[in-house]
Amino acid sequence: MSVLTLETLPFELYFHIFQYLLPHEILQTFLNINSHFNSVINLCCCKRISVVDVSKVYFQYYYRHIILKLKKENIIALHLSYSASADELDYMQ
Repeated sequence: MSVLTLETLPFELYFHIFQYLLPHEILQTFLNINSHFNSVINLCCCKRISVVDVSKVYFQYYYRHIILKLKKENIIALHLSYSASADELDYMQ
């Protein structure tokens, strides 16, 4: 009897499952579980990322722990919106 794990599922099945989730939900849930999930996420979920109208704490967390860990060459559009002064956003440079 073989054991079925999430890592053994074909990439196409992830694409179908991820259609029911928002991109930020996919990133928060599956990013950095292991290299397999990182590969799947970088292939299908990171084309367009939008982080708008969130708290400063959430914005900083999302930027540091999610956006910085993605393959930059796969990102087509990145929409960040946080009403902060330029001084508060210096950490992004």
